[in-house]
Amino acid sequence: MNNLVFKGHNGQALTNSLLVAEKFGKEHSDVLKAIDALCCKMAENQCKGYFADTSIEIPQPNGGVRHSRIVVMTRDGFTLLAMGFTGEKTLKFKLDYINAFNQMEETIKSGGHHVPGSFREALLLAAEQQARRHNTGNDHYEGNR
Repeated sequence: MNNLVFKGHNGQALTNSLLVAEKFGKEHSDVLKAIDALCCKMAENQCKGYFADTSIEIPQPNGGVRHSRIVVMTRDGFTLLAMGFTGEKTLKFKLDYINAFNQMEETIKSGGHHVPGSFREALLLAAEQQARRHNTGNDHYEGNR
């Protein structure tokens, strides 16, 4: 479980509560409690857009199988969760996140990335991107985050 992010069935970047616990040196049960606490503070349909319960099978010494709850989350769900964590590993993540955001902002400001200046320009850019995707055969819809 060295990688924190994996690709979902629709190409969406996802992670899960076990990977988050490992990455931040937290107990899995504490990560689940933090997710539950977040979900209690938001509308149910909003929570479902960020987090989805599932389970994994864990083999037992007696030959049986125990089902253990894990939560799969989107990038936005992960960000909501991780920003509430504290500790040395979390601080490093937050600083890296800030650095990546600042680099992205600098790229945009320096002209390395085109940001539409109007709604009309944004629509034209979206249409051009869709046409390019269609021409390369990559025109499937990936859904909401």
